Amino acid sequence: MKNPDVKLCAKLCSRIFRLPSRGPVSTTDHDRGQRCKSSKLLQDTELIMRACQFNNTLAPYRSCANNDVPHRGYRGQPYADAWKAVYLRDTVPRLQQYLDGVELDIEDVYAMQELCAFESVALGYSKFCELFRKEEWEGFDYS
Repeated sequence: MKNPDVKLCAKLCSRIFRLPSRGPVSTTDHDRGQRCKSSKLLQDTELIMRACQFNNTLAPYRSCANNDVPHRGYRGQPYADAWKAVYLRDTVPRLQQYLDGVELDIEDVYAMQELCAFESVALGYSKFCELFRKEEWEGFDYS
């Protein structure tokens, strides 16, 4: 059975790169990027160095030495997580009712909101955007 990450990557990559205006695309050298490139969907993909002290806008967390110091680089994460649990509390069950075989949690739903932005840039629109109500987008802005 295929790894779900590879399957999802292949599906998204094929949607993005069938667009006639797309040229070479940059991605970080994360494992998913490597697997996506090896899937032959992204033969012209440029993998960008993801290491400390390199300026990489696709992985900006590697550009800051303080990132790996938890009390500095991630000091806001507990507050962001607490806020997500508040503003997405009712969203998880609302979306869960439409899915069988997958159990959503707060992080999954938050990732769907992030996918709205990524797909909107890559494809010009995203069906993920339609899943959320105005108040949920206001919560996302605050997060």
